Amino acid sequence: MKRGWLILLALSVGLNAGLLYVTFSTQRVTPIHHGYPDHPPPRESGHIRQIPSESRDDLIRGRIDHLSRALDLDSSQQEHMGIYLRRILPVAFEQREVVTSLQKSLPLRITDPDMDSTQIRILLRELNMAQARLDSLVAETMLGELALLTPEQRQIYTTVMPRAKPVEPPPKP
Repeated sequence: MKRGWLILLALSVGLNAGLLYVTFSTQRVTPIHHGYPDHPPPRESGHIRQIPSESRDDLIRGRIDHLSRALDLDSSQQEHMGIYLRRILPVAFEQREVVTSLQKSLPLRITDPDMDSTQIRILLRELNMAQARLDSLVAETMLGELALLTPEQRQIYTTVMPRAKPVEPPPKP
């Protein structure tokens, strides 16, 4: 279990260090727009689905209910979990939409004959930074949830949350 925490901590520190570097870097990257809308119409092939704002509250309530049932949260834990998730998940949802928008516009923009390799690199860097921010928010969400749990509940958490499951080493030949 300690090893998993160390890996999660290293991931969080690495992502935050990268975000700080990008934030305070002297080289500023400005997004390039060639008449493409900031939010292109949804396509069927996007591998991250967008979440309508009216469904977000339902998702937050559903997550709290799921955690409450799976981890047997007491009323105080449920209340604190609700406050925490209502604060952080909307930010994660917004960042997820940024990533989705960039992923969906990527094929159209990189096949534009007016895009040179520098502009494509900037576009890919923009997508990578957005994904790193989303990954950092996911890690922060998990850490915030774990901070509200007892040690016994943490053990159960690793079995009920898909992203928290420990990675099994590949079988030896």
